[in-house]
Amino acid sequence: MHSFAELATWPTLLWPAGVLFVAVIWAFGYFKWFKPTYSELEQQKERALADLVTAREAAVAEVDEHRRALQGALDTLLAELGGYICGDSVDTRVSVYSVEDDEFVLLARHSENPNLERRGRSSYPLTQGAIGVAWGRRSFIDNSEEDDREAWKRNLRAQGFSAEDVEGLKMYTRCIYAQRLDRGNIKAGVVVFECEAPNRFDSKTMSKVSKSRLHNALAVLVSASHGHFPRVKERESERQGIEAPALVPEPVWKRADPVNRAEVQVASE
Repeated sequence: MHSFAELATWPTLLWPAGVLFVAVIWAFGYFKWFKPTYSELEQQKERALADLVTAREAAVAEVDEHRRALQGALDTLLAELGGYICGDSVDTRVSVYSVEDDEFVLLARHSENPNLERRGRSSYPLTQGAIGVAWGRRSFIDNSEEDDREAWKRNLRAQGFSAEDVEGLKMYTRCIYAQRLDRGNIKAGVVVFECEAPNRFDSKTMSKVSKSRLHNALAVLVSASHGHFPRVKERESERQGIEAPALVPEPVWKRADPVNRAEVQVASE
C-alpha cells in the first residue's frame, strides 16, 4: 500500500497527468485562437452559395443539352417522314404538333423549300382548321379549289379564321393531309402534310403514312417526350406573359415574322 504523498509522486501517474495537461492546453488554444470568426463563417457561406450556383448552372446546361438532342431527334425523324411521303418536292412541307392543355403546339417543321419552313403561329386551338378535324376524326384530307390567294384567304375567314390568323399563314396551302398521332390509347398530337398544288394527297398517302414505321416512331417520341420539347417550354412562357427564351438555336430565316397590324386591319375590312 502507498500513502497519498507517495501516490502524488508515483512515476506511474506522471503519464496520465501529462496527457491531461496537454488536452487542457489544446482545448484552451483551440477556443482561444482557432475558433472561427463571424467573417470566416460568412466566407464559408459565400463559398457554399457559389458552389450551389455552379452546380445549378451545370444542371441547367445538362438539361439544355438533352433538350437540344431531343429536338434534333425529332427534326431528323420528321425530315425522314417528309422525304418518304413527299420526296424532294419544293412545294410541300410537313409539321408535327403536340397537344398541350387546350391547344396544338408546333414542335417541328421540315421542307425542301426553306421559305416554307418559316414558322407562323406557334399554336392553334384544338377545334380550328384541318388539324382540328383530324384530331377528332383521326385523319383528314382537304383540297382548296381557290386559284386566287385572296379568294383563298376569304374562304379561310369564312371557315372561322380571324384576319390576323390568315395573315400569319406563310404557305398558300391547296392540299392538306393531317393524321393524328396515337400511341395505343394515348392521343399525342397531329402530323400535317401540306402542298401548294391541289389533290397531292389521297387515300393511298393516308395508307402509306399509317403503315409507316416512321409515323409510329414519331407518335412514340411525341407521346413520351412532348413536355420536354423546346417549343412547348417557349409556349408555356408565352402563356404566362414571360418573354419566351430561345432554347434551341435556329437561323433567322426560320423565325416567324411579326404580323403587321395595319395590314390585318385593312384585310378584315
